[in-house]
Amino acid sequence: MAVPGSSLFYPGIFLLLPVYKLFHLSAYGLYYITLFAHLIHFVVGAFFIYKIASRVFGTDKRLAFFGSLIYLGFGWNVTGFGVNLIGLIPPLLFVFLRYLQLSSRLYYLLFVGMLSMFLYSGAIVNFFFYFWFNGLIIFSLAIVWRIEHIIKWKTYREILWKFILLFVIAPFWSLAIYAVQLVSTYM
Repeated sequence: MAVPGSSLFYPGIFLLLPVYKLFHLSAYGLYYITLFAHLIHFVVGAFFIYKIASRVFGTDKRLAFFGSLIYLGFGWNVTGFGVNLIGLIPPLLFVFLRYLQLSSRLYYLLFVGMLSMFLYSGAIVNFFFYFWFNGLIIFSLAIVWRIEHIIKWKTYREILWKFILLFVIAPFWSLAIYAVQLVSTYM
């Protein structure tokens, strides 16, 4: 538990550990469970690339499917960033963009939850780089270029409030949720 990358609270681990214990698997079994977990991450990532293309950007469903297949194929080669990130970045980006579009509480709560899963996956440094840096770029460019398909606003006060919610309060709440892991490693 001392290594955040092996957090028992991360779903990729705690959902597959019972399978390991139930079937009394050896090291080979653990290896195949890990490969299966990697496959699930890639499939989840490809699914959310499809959702981003079709729902957020409104592309044709066939093109969105084609884009997700490309992501699935090339995602295997990008695992230097970590398999967990390959599966977590597209859902995080999807709920981020949907919140910008709809300002829905549901998408905001999902966004905070996804940020927390990002931390539980062991991606603490990448959490700040991927979320704050890239999210800030997307947010800023959507405002500067007035891409109303991504973000709609009437006043700059609305923009400021969304900025505070996404880049200050959401990371704070995700770190608070992650504190369960921090407390368990401290003890």
